[in-house]
Amino acid sequence: MKYNICLPYYPLKYKFVLYSNPRAKNKPPHILSTNYTANMAAAVTATNHGQQSFRRSPRDPRQNAPVSQEAIEEASCKLFVASLPSSATEDNIRELFAKYGEVVEVSIARDPATKESRRFGFITFASKECVDAAQLARPHKLDTKQITTKRSIPKGLQQSPDIASTTKTLYVGGLKEESVTEDAIKDYFKQFGNIEKIYWSVNKETNTKRPYCFVYFDDTDAVDKIVFATKHDINGVTVNTKKSLRDVESGPMKKLMPCKYYFPFPITFKGVALIIIAYLHITASKLLFKHF
Repeated sequence: MKYNICLPYYPLKYKFVLYSNPRAKNKPPHILSTNYTANMAAAVTATNHGQQSFRRSPRDPRQNAPVSQEAIEEASCKLFVASLPSSATEDNIRELFAKYGEVVEVSIARDPATKESRRFGFITFASKECVDAAQLARPHKLDTKQITTKRSIPKGLQQSPDIASTTKTLYVGGLKEESVTEDAIKDYFKQFGNIEKIYWSVNKETNTKRPYCFVYFDDTDAVDKIVFATKHDINGVTVNTKKSLRDVESGPMKKLMPCKYYFPFPITFKGVALIIIAYLHITASKLLFKHF
């Protein structure tokens, strides 16, 4: 993994380390000393830590074990509920969602010491059709406060990268051009939600379609429903599905990340002021060196 270290002119007492992996900045150790070699070693160590964070360890059985059909069926009847008001109880949550079907169980996460609500919980319905009905009726309000509902992640998928993220774009891989067409993809996935468009990547050198495409939905719930089901067959071909967090039409490597990962200061009045101050320091340093 590449890194660049930007050293401002004296007398500035700060430096910028730019990683190609934005998560590397959160990984220890960050050790600075007067020894140049030690500093470079610390930077490389931190970068390697960040690089490993993107990869799933092949030795972790939780990440490589296949998701059982029982786990998928169990999760398909559950809703994750968040942003609950502090006054929320199991009874008024049950009352709110009973209109969508039989509610088997309601649980609110609580602090073990104080027993106070942690403002999220789970609702278990008698069937997955009840979950579909509840999701179609979004948004929900409890005690005048809007709450968030999402489908429960099946056990076995919880360790997968980006599984809990929210997106309206679905990646579909393992496609065979001769047997899986764009119309076949649209006909299959329209059962999960309204499709806005399909973007199929093309190899410019051979002018042939690549073995993957991106399906854009108008709702994030459709993508959750597809990914959590894990297995999908189109015209006898088992395709791979996962959530896409990329701006695929602007280029395959342009990732949708907050700008704070690429820019040292937030885009605010204070951030602009810091940039101006840093520029003035650098200019003053250059003039000092020229003078002496």
